[in-house]
Amino acid sequence: MDHAVSLPNTIVAWIGLHWADPKHDICLQATGSTEIGRLVVEQKPEALHIWVAELRRRFPYGPMAIALEQSRGALFYALMKYEFLQLYALFKRPRQLSFQDVCNSMKTTCRKFLTNLAC
Repeated sequence: MDHAVSLPNTIVAWIGLHWADPKHDICLQATGSTEIGRLVVEQKPEALHIWVAELRRRFPYGPMAIALEQSRGALFYALMKYEFLQLYALFKRPRQLSFQDVCNSMKTTCRKFLTNLAC
């Protein structure tokens, strides 16, 4: 039995999203998998919403955690409308976060945040 499907609050995917112009770089790891997929989405609202719809088709049950390098702005607000996405802002450093920084921080940041909420 797949427990990620049977438990509605279990994170089913961990996603790192690096905002950039003219594209967004994304890394994604399904819960229970060691594989991290990488993809690029154009920085256009319709491309973002198509990607989110594809995510939901791939993971039809449970929430997904998205770590991104901003806590406000068009991208953050566009993603807020999806109740199955849990957004976690990575604290910006004096320099821009690189795509690798976001991927490396993705699971650690999201899981620490979720652990702190559970305590």
